[in-house]
Amino acid sequence: MPVPGNGPDKYIMHYYKAMHNEKGEYVGINEFVVDLMPTIKWYLSKTGQKLVSDPNAKVDASTGASANDSESDSSADAQTGASSNDEPEEPSTATEGGSDATTGASES
Repeated sequence: MPVPGNGPDKYIMHYYKAMHNEKGEYVGINEFVVDLMPTIKWYLSKTGQKLVSDPNAKVDASTGASANDSESDSSADAQTGASSNDEPEEPSTATEGGSDATTGASES
């Protein structure tokens, strides 16, 4: 997720990943922050490419999320929700140990 204040000399991104213990219980969040601009500048210098403005670019949004200043109106702002799947789940093909493959990541 980009943060405010990015510009020609920095492009900071924040990534978040939930952490769980061996029982699958939530234990916290791992936050990873990176400035992509040094990598972008290195790539451009190695390839001889440039970042240029696109005169045909169109803005795909001009506003953000709407705010509701009325505390008394707690009604829903949508008429529908996420769709549900009424189909029964397919049985898992994983083996007793939880493996669903015959080789590991580094095996061929």
